[in-house]
Amino acid sequence: MSDTSPLRSELEQQLALAYALRDNTASLGDSFDPDAVLKQILINIGWVVPHDAAVVILIEHDLAHIACETGYRERGWGDWTKSIRVPVTQVASFQHMVETGRPVHVADASANPLWTAASTIPWQRSYAAAPIRLRDQTIGFLILDSETPDFFTALHLDTLQAFANQVAVVIHSARLLKETQQRLVAQTALLNASSAISSTLDLPTVVERCAAQLCHAIDATSAYICYWNQENDTTLVVAEYYGPHASVQERVPDPDAGKPDTTDETTWLMHKQALVRHIDDPAMPDSTRQHMRQFGVKSILSIPLLAKNQTFGYAALWETRHRREFTAEEIQLCLGIAQQTAIAFDNAQLFETARRQLALARMLQAVGALLTAEMSLSDVFERIFDLLSEVIRSDCVALELLDEHQQVYLAAQRGFPDPDLARRTTRKITG
Repeated sequence: MSDTSPLRSELEQQLALAYALRDNTASLGDSFDPDAVLKQILINIGWVVPHDAAVVILIEHDLAHIACETGYRERGWGDWTKSIRVPVTQVASFQHMVETGRPVHVADASANPLWTAASTIPWQRSYAAAPIRLRDQTIGFLILDSETPDFFTALHLDTLQAFANQVAVVIHSARLLKETQQRLVAQTALLNASSAISSTLDLPTVVERCAAQLCHAIDATSAYICYWNQENDTTLVVAEYYGPHASVQERVPDPDAGKPDTTDETTWLMHKQALVRHIDDPAMPDSTRQHMRQFGVKSILSIPLLAKNQTFGYAALWETRHRREFTAEEIQLCLGIAQQTAIAFDNAQLFETARRQLALARMLQAVGALLTAEMSLSDVFERIFDLLSEVIRSDCVALELLDEHQQVYLAAQRGFPDPDLARRTTRKITG
């Protein structure tokens, strides 16, 4: 119960406040756990301002919610504190603190409830509240509750505000820590992706590693790399990666991969920007919604892949566990990995082109050498087939010549399971 005894002497009050604030500051210097520090602040304020319950309320997207509490769970209101979400504009006390930046105390909570009339707390008879402010902006409130009517006075408010200012320091430190950790994670992911993707000049390996790195970077359920043919607006899946949380449904091969998109959804690639799609988006084309539903996809993040300012494809990151709002940080990280992929892709293309040109030059040189080689005609044909295999992948190859009657016949072959059938077919079809 609230302490209804007269206020302590001013000296005792100041000493208690100093010790409590010092203890709060010491908590910040320990292994920093924002939730633990906030809880400790609520405990310490009880040494200075008696109360029956206390809460730290934060504002996110104009909604007030309870981030930390003491005294509510003991009164059977623990579940309520986890679920309450109220627009700040609907609570008079909150709106007053946002507008003035000053603390308030309410003598009769039944006449002026803390939240709304629909969320009145029966045992709360009075309360005091102070705004939590960062850079002249109210981000939340520190509130003390009492079961005694008209318990808090104006003298309590300065003390309450001092604690609210320390809560602001905790929240600011927590946000800085979170931002630092996010940057570290992003930089590490980008470094790992760059190392993995750039360590090879083999094109298929580049795109496969890109899919894996993107999926790991933001913990998506699967990732796909698609080439895009801008002339006829078609796409082709060239690499896919399934994360550990990929569903059985999304692992099923997609028979429609690479078919032209009649809804012209690839127009976003023209603008070289990321695209986020949700299955419950009312503006979603029906064909895309059906495709997402077929594989159980709730959200998709698509990232363009650009090399030398030309879009050669895109990466699609699927989320099948739940509807997901991809953050700006996640999108920027994926764009960074995509940029590393584009550089590696361009390098691999240049290498592949140079390799092919070199192989072709060597083959032509070797073919020319056959003109002066002392070899039988059959050996020459076999050598030509060997050289062709170095620059052109094929399952079988045939050399057809004209005889003295100007009829085509099969002079040499490799890879045909039935050479006699191949000879008869050549004579019949091309004769």
